[in-house]
Formats: sequence, C-alpha cells, structure tokens
Amino acid sequence: MTTFTQPDYRIIVAVGGGEYVGVVRGCVVFTDPKDGYEMKLFTSWCKGPEDVAMAIKAHREFVADFPRWEKVEK
Repeated sequence: MTTFTQPDYRIIVAVGGGEYVGVVRGCVVFTDPKDGYEMKLFTSWCKGPEDVAMAIKAHREFVADFPRWEKVEK
C-alpha cells in the first residue's frame, strides 16, 4: 500500500512570492502581491516555489511590455 500526500500549496506559494487563495477544480489559485492579479497553476504543474515565481515573473514582464489600454477621446 502506498500513501500519497498532497504538497502544502500554501507554503509553496508563499515561498514563491505569491499570496495563496486556494485550490479550485485541480488548480492552485494565487495572486501577485504587487497588483493583485489572480493566477492559476494546475496542481500537477505546481511542484515547487520556482513554478510560482516563474508564473509571477511572466505576468510582470507581460504587464511591463504591454501596459493597460487607455481610453482615447475623439
């Protein structure tokens, strides 16, 4: 008989630099503490803090490259 233990995603997300929200439908949900953007990683993809840190880094680089749209008046 084998025992499978689920990793503690709260610790993984905290060490990775995010704010843990919960596990929803097989996804670990967390937010970027800088802007509150909500992200999800499949539980199978969230093996360690590096995965969370990479997701946050990718989000921040995307936002830096493509700032929010501004309304243009005609």
